Amino acid sequence: MRNQPLGLVRSKVKAETGKSLDSNSTAQDAEINQLIENVQASLATDYDWPFLKSRWDSILTPGPRFQDFPTTLSPQGGSATAAATINFERPARMEIKWNNIWQPVIYGIDEYPEFNYLDSDRGQVLDPVQRWQFSDQGQFEVWPLPASTTQVRFIQQRQPVTLQTGAAVPPVWNDLALLDLDDLLVTYFVAANYLLREEKPNAQAVLGQANRRLMALLGAYPNRTEPIIVGRGQTMGRKAIRQVPMVLVAGNTK
Repeated sequence: MRNQPLGLVRSKVKAETGKSLDSNSTAQDAEINQLIENVQASLATDYDWPFLKSRWDSILTPGPRFQDFPTTLSPQGGSATAAATINFERPARMEIKWNNIWQPVIYGIDEYPEFNYLDSDRGQVLDPVQRWQFSDQGQFEVWPLPASTTQVRFIQQRQPVTLQTGAAVPPVWNDLALLDLDDLLVTYFVAANYLLREEKPNAQAVLGQANRRLMALLGAYPNRTEPIIVGRGQTMGRKAIRQVPMVLVAGNTK
């Protein structure tokens, strides 16, 4: 992963597409900037990127059925919180801390299986929260309604940082803003986009270069493959392998 500023990535796109690198040649800068942001957002949604995995904590207050999504990262290791948006276009999970143990909160709330048991319409409460689902207005619904204050956590990828300054229309671009994704990856995909539109003969070659870069990056990042077993035996992990077995030797005691 090579985090580089927007201005440098734009120059790389120009080089790959045969455009002028003269500092006075800025007619297409805004268009290139928008493509860079679009490609980064698309790639961040299409694939798992371990460095984008984040956690958001939320405190559920007793009673309310609808809760606001958190917008700041949970403080990890005592670090300061930072604003970040959950990327719900990737698979998300929610957990609740109940009796100091993290437990999964399952997605989906419906009348027949849930409300016939504990009816949120009638204000029935019970701890802990066991299910959640999306609501409108940037909120989520929980079931059953919480009877006490509890902590929940969303674990998901965050949205990549914006490369714009503020929310102006048309956008005001920040050339010093660092991309979250690899600069060459974004450069090759943006360049391939341009070259395909212009029907350049090297378009497919650059697209192939982009896909090779993508596969190389995804293959290099670590993934957790060790299963987690709670409440019963364990798999033959590193700890078990390093244990020295006891050896019993029969012998004459006389």
